[in-house]
Amino acid sequence: MLPPIFLLLLLGGPLSAAPAPPTWHSSVAAAQEQAAQAKKLLFLELASARVPACARRDQEVYREARLARVLTAFVCVRLDAERDRAAVAQWQPTGFPTLIVLQADGTEIARPLATLAADALAERLEQIRDDERALGELRAKLAATPADVPSRLALCRIYLRRGNAAAARPLIDGLAAADDALVRQALPSLWLGLAMALGRGAPGPKGKEYFERVIREFPESREAEQAHFLLHMVHLMAGDREAAARSLERVVESAHDAYLRERAERALRARGNQ
Repeated sequence: MLPPIFLLLLLGGPLSAAPAPPTWHSSVAAAQEQAAQAKKLLFLELASARVPACARRDQEVYREARLARVLTAFVCVRLDAERDRAAVAQWQPTGFPTLIVLQADGTEIARPLATLAADALAERLEQIRDDERALGELRAKLAATPADVPSRLALCRIYLRRGNAAAARPLIDGLAAADDALVRQALPSLWLGLAMALGRGAPGPKGKEYFERVIREFPESREAEQAHFLLHMVHLMAGDREAAARSLERVVESAHDAYLRERAERALRARGNQ
């Protein structure tokens, strides 16, 4: 009997080799030039030879088939913290590895979590790639029909996914003034997302206004429950422990989300023990 590998060959079955990791540039400038010519985004990895997790990524992360495929849509560049100290420092990494997606002109789009498993990272990069393609189409459509609500909403959501509060805020504020059922349905999540984007992905005083809008205008929504919980953190930052407790109590009283209610209860118990 023929071995299985020969049977596969006779039957025309494919023998696919493990996907190769990406080809890495060592210069952001050179990668930008190639990205501009190829009309691609940049995938920048800030690594350190002193961190074992960085050394393992080519074998343990980037060879995963889905991730290897999606990375072909990017120009990849890797900087080493020891070799490229000044170049790495300008990106202000919070640890190693740090992952950054850039446009060809160097504009930062997103910082996917380096702790994501390969499949989750691939999914995030696919979304970033697809959003980049959609941006051009949406802008062209809005140039022709500026009042198109679905396109304006779609553009807002892309900006929020990228944490681009500066671009999202005027769009969302303009939509909020419109008398439109689609807008009304979308506003709670848009305001909540904008509040977080204003805090650079965390609750903060800059987003307080929008947390409060969600609570005031959509008090029975799930977004209002989340806003109450996040607002308690803003109150704590301001030193207002009583207001923080009231926000937590509101979550405990009304939350449909059992996990959120449990977190609020734990926070209240911790406060009582202090």
